[in-house]
Amino acid sequence: MLFRSITSNLTTVFILIILTVPLSVVRAGSSDSPWQPFIDASWSATTPDEYMVAEQIFDKISNDGNKLPQNNLKFIWGLNRVASFYHTEGNSKAEERFLARSFRLQESKLGKKNPMLATHLQQLAHVWLKQKEYTRAKQALERALKLIEDNFGTKHILTINILEDLVKISAETGKSKDAELWKQKIRKQLTDSIPSNSTAKAVLQAEEAEIKLLAGDVEQAVVLQKSALDIYMGSRGPFHLARIKLLLSLAKSSQKDAKYEEAIEYLKGALAISENIQGLEHPHLVPILIQMAKNYQLIGKPAMGRPILSRSLTLLEKKYKNSPNHQEIATTLLVLADNFRLDNQPDLAISIYNRALTILQTKDSSSNLIAKTIRGLAHSLYVKGNIISAEENNRQALEMLVKINGAGTALAIEALQYQQKLVAEMVLKHQPSFIMPKKRKEKIRLIQARLTAIGINPGPIDGYIGPKTTKAIVDYNTKIGLFDKNSGKKISFDETIAHLPPVKDWEK
Repeated sequence: MLFRSITSNLTTVFILIILTVPLSVVRAGSSDSPWQPFIDASWSATTPDEYMVAEQIFDKISNDGNKLPQNNLKFIWGLNRVASFYHTEGNSKAEERFLARSFRLQESKLGKKNPMLATHLQQLAHVWLKQKEYTRAKQALERALKLIEDNFGTKHILTINILEDLVKISAETGKSKDAELWKQKIRKQLTDSIPSNSTAKAVLQAEEAEIKLLAGDVEQAVVLQKSALDIYMGSRGPFHLARIKLLLSLAKSSQKDAKYEEAIEYLKGALAISENIQGLEHPHLVPILIQMAKNYQLIGKPAMGRPILSRSLTLLEKKYKNSPNHQEIATTLLVLADNFRLDNQPDLAISIYNRALTILQTKDSSSNLIAKTIRGLAHSLYVKGNIISAEENNRQALEMLVKINGAGTALAIEALQYQQKLVAEMVLKHQPSFIMPKKRKEKIRLIQARLTAIGINPGPIDGYIGPKTTKAIVDYNTKIGLFDKNSGKKISFDETIAHLPPVKDWEK
C-alpha cells in the first residue's frame, strides 16, 4: 500500500530502539539459568534443523516445570528468533506460540502502556490475520494504535502501518465503510506530514482525484490532478509514467465535463511523453490514439481522427501479425467504422463494420461488442437508404442486447427506440397510405401477418387471438425488450405493431 516502504523503514528503526536500549542496561541471564541451553541454541541457530533443535530444548525445559525467566532480554530475543524462523517457514501456529510468550514477557517487564509493545502487537496481528482470526487481530492493532497515539500523538507516521492493516481487516470482513474511514485517516496523516511540493504529495493528490472522480466530483478532481501534474512536471526524476497517468486522468475528467478539445490537448501531452520513452511504433500508444480520435469525433471533426485510427490499426496489425483475428483489432476497426459513418461515408463504414464483425464472430456468436457492431451497421445502412436491411440488423442487435443485459438497460432501450423509428419510417416509405386499423380483429390480423413475415409462427392469419398468436406476440415483445413479465405492464396491440416491420406485399 501507499508509502509502505517508508513506514516499514521507520518501524525497523523503532524495533532496534526497543531491543537495543534495554539490552545496554540489562545484559541479563545468568549462565546457571535452566533456560541457558535454549538461549544458546536459539542465538546460534542458522539452519532449519538448528531452529527445530532450539524448539525441542524449549519444550524439554518447559515440561520440566521451569517458569519462563523474567527480565532476560537474551531469552526474549531467542523467542523472537525462533518465531521469525517459523514466520519464514509459513508455520503461523508455531510463530504465534513463540511471539505470544515473547510479548507477555515484554509486557510484564515494560508495563502495559509502553509504546515499545506496539510493534509486537502488530506482529501478532499479522499472525492472526493469516489465521483469519480477525477479531483478535483487530484488537491487537487497535491497542497498538492507542499506544502510539497516547505516547507520540495522533499524527505520528508510525501509525500508518497499523492503519493500513486495519483497512485490510475491514475490507476482508466486508466492512467497506470502516475501511474507507481508516483510508481517510491515512490520507490525512500523509497529507499533514509530507512537504507540499514533493512527488509524494503528487501521488496523494492523484489518488484523491481518482476518489473524487468515482464520487462524481469532477471539478475538485481536476483541481487535484492539475496540482499533481504541476509537481511532476517541475520535478526531476523518472516520473514519466506518473505524468502520463495524470494527463490521461485529466483527459477523462475533461471528457466527462464535455470539454473535448481540452481532453485532446491532455492526450497529446500523454502521447508525446509515451512516444519519447517507448518509441513511435509501440502498441501501448494505441489506447491514447483511440481516445484522441474519439474526442475528435465528439467535436464533429471525424476526419482529423482518421489518420490517428489508421496509425492505431497499423500498430495493432504489426503486434498481432500472427493473430489477425485478435479482438483488439476488431475493436479498433469498430471505432474506425464509426468514424466513417459519422463523416457520412456509409459505404466505407459498412465495409469496415463487416470486417470487424467477421473477426468478432470467429470466437463468439453473441456479445455486447458484436451487438454494437451490428447496430453501427444498421445506422450506416439507414444513412445509405437501405431501411429494410437497417431494421433487420437493428432488430438482431436489439434481441442480442436484451438477452445479454436485460430489457431495462440503456443499450437495449436505445436500440428499442431506434427500432420503433425504423418501423415508422418503413411504413412511411413503403406504405404512405397506411392507417392504423381501428378494429381489434384487423389489428390482430396485421400483427399475425407481420410476425409471420419475420419467421415467428402465430398460427393462421385470421384476426383471432388464440394460444399460438398470444404466445407469438409475447415471445416477440420479450425478445426485443418491449415486454417484461416481471414488470406487470401490459403491451397494447398498437405498441406491438409500432415495433414490427411492415409486410409490403400483404399490407399494400
